[in-house]
Amino acid sequence: WEAIFLREFARFVGSYAITDHIDESIAHTTERLRVFYRNLRPLTAEKKCFQIFDWDDTLLPSSFLSSQGYRLDSQKEMSQDLKNQLAQLEKSVVAFMKMAIAQGGRVYIITNAEQGWVELSAAKFMPSVVPLLASLEVISARTRYEDRFPESPLQWKYYAFQNNLAKAFTNDLKAKS
Repeated sequence: WEAIFLREFARFVGSYAITDHIDESIAHTTERLRVFYRNLRPLTAEKKCFQIFDWDDTLLPSSFLSSQGYRLDSQKEMSQDLKNQLAQLEKSVVAFMKMAIAQGGRVYIITNAEQGWVELSAAKFMPSVVPLLASLEVISARTRYEDRFPESPLQWKYYAFQNNLAKAFTNDLKAKS
């Protein structure tokens, strides 16, 4: 079953469009958030919720920003148009994260970036997201699994997902017994 899951996970990860155009990148991310947001339904008290999100090129258009020279160590000034678009995306991400947190249950951001990247990049590019990070768990799959699976980012994420799901369901089973 692991091979099937890994294949399906690779197809899912590969389905996200990465673009060099901020309008397309932000529009793509914002539309995905809108669709997901519309489809969320309030959970009853009996249901458990486990939500996992990616950061780079899912919530933050990292590839686009980097391709345009906007990095953590960059002092490059953004155009007003780019600032406005990023602010619009930031508002969508904040609303989306607040709704995910309000659903209850566990909320994770699992990234293949180094430990601390999500917090640092949020502080630079989406500062109003930073306070929300305290309400969820940010996990660096790279930091946890790179030594075990060198040169295999897909496996880092796969095992981060698998281990956190297993931990959550094991804790739920222990609580019921």
